[in-house]
Amino acid sequence: MNRHFNIFYRLLTVMLLVTSSITAHAENYTTRRLQTIDQTLKLTKKNYHIHRRYNSYGEVEHIGLALFPTSLPYELRPSCDFLERYLLEVNLTSGTENALILAQKPVYYNVGSPRTALNIDSLCDFNINEIEYHKSRVTWNKNGKKLLEIVYDLDWRMMSGCDTRELEQNLIRNLKRHKASTFNPLPESGTYIIGPAFNNNLYLENNKDGNTRQYVFNKKQMRVCHN
Repeated sequence: MNRHFNIFYRLLTVMLLVTSSITAHAENYTTRRLQTIDQTLKLTKKNYHIHRRYNSYGEVEHIGLALFPTSLPYELRPSCDFLERYLLEVNLTSGTENALILAQKPVYYNVGSPRTALNIDSLCDFNINEIEYHKSRVTWNKNGKKLLEIVYDLDWRMMSGCDTRELEQNLIRNLKRHKASTFNPLPESGTYIIGPAFNNNLYLENNKDGNTRQYVFNKKQMRVCHN
């Protein structure tokens, strides 16, 4: 009886330790899609070169194929994140799930295919252009040869990987995290922001009674800008 109890106790202890270890190393994600992709990635034996990025809260905010340099202009980040994540997701899935992803997203291949992305790395030359209203085109070249060219819609739900409800939830979360800045945007007395005409000087004019004054607030006197 005691022997069986000791064996059970040891097994229970091991299970608790394993569970605690998994919980301690569990990662948080900014979107559900990223969590799904990461879970699939950990189960697969495919050896992809991956970009993984964390935000200031320690959450995974991006997972994707390493198709672009890590240092990019801020305005290119949304498109590059989408393309890296999307092309990873397409190559991770197969069968019905893969066909569903390809059918749901307005992404068109002028040159190459999703599999071509596996032969691209962050050292390849690339070019991203907005070609028409709400559409963009990205091209990868190597040694003067065009490897892959994709045209995609600039739809934020598709690019973020979130539906409308999750986008709203993320907005509320980010608003709650926002901290008011202590920065004072007004310049000190006697200084100006853009030019001398845009300063923080105050102007007064005499009232009709001749004894009191009031702030200048008259459209006819908008050109007044100096003491």
